[in-house]
Amino acid sequence: MRSFLVMLLVFILNADETQNIENLQKRISELELQQKKKFDTTQVELGGRVQLDITKGWPEGSFSAGGIPLKKDAEVGQFGADIRNSRLWIKSKTPSELGMIRTVAEVNFYGESGNEINKNAHGVALRYLYVAIDGITAGQANSLFTTYITPNTLVYPLNHTFARQPLISYTYQQSLLLSYDVSLEQPESYLSDPEGVQVTPQDDKIPDLLVRLRYYPSWGRMALTGMARYIVQDRVELSDGTQLENSDAKWGFGLNASAKINLYALDNLYFSLQYGNGIGRYFSINAYSDGTLDKDGKIDLNTMLGVLVGYQHWWNSTLHSTFAYSETSIENANNNPQDSTNTSQAYLLNLIYSPIKNAQIGVEYGYGNRTLLNEDSGDMRLVRMQIRYDF
Repeated sequence: MRSFLVMLLVFILNADETQNIENLQKRISELELQQKKKFDTTQVELGGRVQLDITKGWPEGSFSAGGIPLKKDAEVGQFGADIRNSRLWIKSKTPSELGMIRTVAEVNFYGESGNEINKNAHGVALRYLYVAIDGITAGQANSLFTTYITPNTLVYPLNHTFARQPLISYTYQQSLLLSYDVSLEQPESYLSDPEGVQVTPQDDKIPDLLVRLRYYPSWGRMALTGMARYIVQDRVELSDGTQLENSDAKWGFGLNASAKINLYALDNLYFSLQYGNGIGRYFSINAYSDGTLDKDGKIDLNTMLGVLVGYQHWWNSTLHSTFAYSETSIENANNNPQDSTNTSQAYLLNLIYSPIKNAQIGVEYGYGNRTLLNEDSGDMRLVRMQIRYDF
């Protein structure tokens, strides 16, 4: 009898252990399936911006360092309205064993435009298209040399520093206060020939190299970017049809610093500074070329300076104003054509109202002037109204 009870107990224990093992294997299979589904799940988000800009400028021209009309060329001011800076984007997030994979595709309507008589059609133009994973970004995105901290204005300041292009970048987040970025970006030499005509030789050899530091202290935030570029011409054809028989190349360098300082309540103070002999095509919406070619094909790089000071004041939680002063100049422009821009200055003042989240209505007044190397000059005034809703 005792032997029978022992055998029965052993049987029951073995049965329980077998059941436990089966349950454990089943649970493991369920967890593996859940993990696989997790990695197979992609979240997609759609969004964009509707933006209407209504502008009156006098005289007629572009409110930029190279576009302010000269007195001798000034025409009666023009009224205009467009929606071309509206945007559409699609974003995705996909978990993976390497981390979250993120993609962004965004377009605006600055492609080939239609007429303003009746259709006002505008072609779609690519803004962003990139993939990012574990700090690495590849595709088309904003250059690291784009000014990171800018004041809230409806019109770009004259020292607007910007490029959007193919690149590979890596971000290292050291802490919540400090991060570093490095990138290799599409090169594009941008030169002026002896007649002052701007040329792009298409002879580039080395990607532009950029390094950026971002810092987020309690008093605000700041960013500092350094850049090195190899600017090349290889037997380029000049605007008068002359085919150069030689090549030349120069290393150019640049710095771009920007900061926002928190003041009393919600008010902020903004600064930015750009300097270098390699910032030409990144700086001031192509007002200045990277350098000048002489008749023998030698490159003389332009050294440029840009500054901005801005102040943002909040009248209440939904109404604020920004005042911004910006300036640009070429420091040593002895070899530049005399009809190229030497200096420019601008003032911007606005009032922006945000009645609901993601919406704003603003009006801005701007005054700008520029002077050429031959001392010809001109100025421009502008009023812009903007209605914008982000969705």
